[in-house]
Amino acid sequence: MAKKKPTLFAREATGLVREVRPLDSVIFNMIAIIGVGPVGFLTTLSLFPQANLPVTILIFLIPAFFTFMTYRELSVAMPRSGGDYIYVTRVINPAVGFVGSVLAWMGALLSLGFILYMFVIVLDTVLALGLAADPVVFILVGTVFLVLMTLQSIFKSSGFKIFRYTFIIAAIFTAVTIIALLTVNLPTFIAGWDATFGVLGLSYANLPLVAAATPGEGGAVFSTGFTLGATFMAVLFPMTYILGFGSTNVGGELKDYKKSLTYALIVTLLGMTAFYLVLCLATFNAFGQDFLNAYGWLYWYGPPALKQYPPALIFFMNFGVDPTLLLLSAIGMLLWAYMMVPAALIIWSRYVFAWSFDRVTPLKFGDVSERTRSPVWALLTSVVVVWFGFIGSAFNLALVGTVYYISLYVWTAIVGISGILLAKRKKEIYQKSLVRGTIAGIPRVTLYGVITALYFIISIPLLFLYPTVLIPQAPVGAIITLIAIAVAAFIYFNAKRRNKAQGIDVEKIFKEIPPE
Repeated sequence: MAKKKPTLFAREATGLVREVRPLDSVIFNMIAIIGVGPVGFLTTLSLFPQANLPVTILIFLIPAFFTFMTYRELSVAMPRSGGDYIYVTRVINPAVGFVGSVLAWMGALLSLGFILYMFVIVLDTVLALGLAADPVVFILVGTVFLVLMTLQSIFKSSGFKIFRYTFIIAAIFTAVTIIALLTVNLPTFIAGWDATFGVLGLSYANLPLVAAATPGEGGAVFSTGFTLGATFMAVLFPMTYILGFGSTNVGGELKDYKKSLTYALIVTLLGMTAFYLVLCLATFNAFGQDFLNAYGWLYWYGPPALKQYPPALIFFMNFGVDPTLLLLSAIGMLLWAYMMVPAALIIWSRYVFAWSFDRVTPLKFGDVSERTRSPVWALLTSVVVVWFGFIGSAFNLALVGTVYYISLYVWTAIVGISGILLAKRKKEIYQKSLVRGTIAGIPRVTLYGVITALYFIISIPLLFLYPTVLIPQAPVGAIITLIAIAVAAFIYFNAKRRNKAQGIDVEKIFKEIPPE
C-alpha cells in the first residue's frame, strides 16, 4: 500500500466560519481597544505631564491613517485569520513573521493583563471593597473575572451578540460619564479631596507644589502648563487607544470582508479619535489638567502611599460626582474593560491558530471546537499570558508597559515593511487582489507602508529619550524581549527541522496563503 504523502497544511479548511457581519466587525474593532481608555488614559498622560493631549491625538491622526490603510490593503489582499502574521510570513520572511508575531502576541496579551488590573481597580474604588490592601484577594478576584471573560471568547457566536448589545449599553453609560464630568462642582471636589489627602500634605492647591519639588527620571522636574516637546513626544502613545486592527486578525471569519474591513478601520479611526477628544476635554475641564498632571507625576515619583491609587478617571470622579452618576459611569467603564479582554483574546489567539496551521506549533492549537466554532487551545494558551500580565501590572506596571510598547512598535514597523514589499515580492497575490491602485505610478500599499514603517521605526528609540518612568525598566524590558525572540527562534527552526524530517516542504508552506 502506497504511503500517503504529507499534506501542506494541517487541514484543507481551517474550520472557522465566516459568520461575523459588517456591523459586528465595526463593533468588535472598537470594543477591542476602547476598554483601555476610560479606565487608563490618565496613566498614559502621567508619562507626559506637560502634553496637550487633545492636540497630541489630532497629530496622531496622520500616522494612524496611513497605518490603518496599510493594514486594510494587506488584509484585503490576504483575508485570513492570523492577520499580520500571514502578511509578514508570506511577504518578508517566515522566521521574521513568526518571531515578530510572538513578540506582538506577548506584548498585547500582557497589556490585557493591565486592562484586567484596572477593571479590578474600578470595581474596588466604586464598591469600596478594600481589595488594594490585600494582594491575594485582589489577584483572586481578577482571576475569577478572567475565567468569565475567557468563556465569552470561547463561545464566539454568542460572544459577538453580547458585544453588540453591550456596546450599546456601555455607550449610553459613557454618555452619562461625560455628563457627570461636565456637572462636577470643583469646590465640592476640592473639599472631598482635601479631606482625604490634605493630611498627607497633598491638598488640591499643594499638589502641584509637591510635584515640582519631587525630581523625576533623569533629574526631570515637574512644571505646570503645556510644552510643545511633551505634546509631540506623547504622540508615541495614542496607538493604545486609537489603532484597532482587530477585524484584520479575524479576516477569515468576516462576511463580505472588503466592506467589513473598510468600515471597521475607518469608523474605528474616526470614532476613537472623537471619543478621546471629548473624554480628555471633559476630564480636564472637570478637575484641572495641572492637578491631574501633578498627581500623575507623584504617582510615579512621589510617596509610596499613592501607589495603591493609580491615576484612573474613576478615582478622581469618586470625590466630586453625584453617587448615582458615579455608579452609572463605573458600570460603563467596567463594561468596556470587561468586553475588551474577550474581544482582544479572540484577536491574539488567532496568531496561535495560524502558527499551528503553518505547522510551526503543535497541531492541537489549530483545532476548532465543533460546539463553539473557536480554536479553544489557542485561546487557553493566550489566557495564560494575560494572567501573567495581570500579576505583573499589580506589582510593576511600568515594566508591563515597557514590554508592550517595545514589542508592538517593532512588530507594526515590520508590518509596514510588508506593505512596502507586497507589490514587488508577491506579484501573484498583488495582481489578483483588490488593492492594485497606484498614486503617481507607485502602488498605494507601498506608499502607505513607507509612512507606517518610518513612523514606528523612529518611535522605538524615542520611547526612551523622553525622561519617563519607563526608562529604568528598559534594560529588563529589553531582556524579556530578547528572551522571547530567542525562544521564538528556537521554536521556529526546530519546527522547520521536524517538518523536513516528515517530508513536508516547509518552504512551500509559506509561499501559499492558508486555506479558509
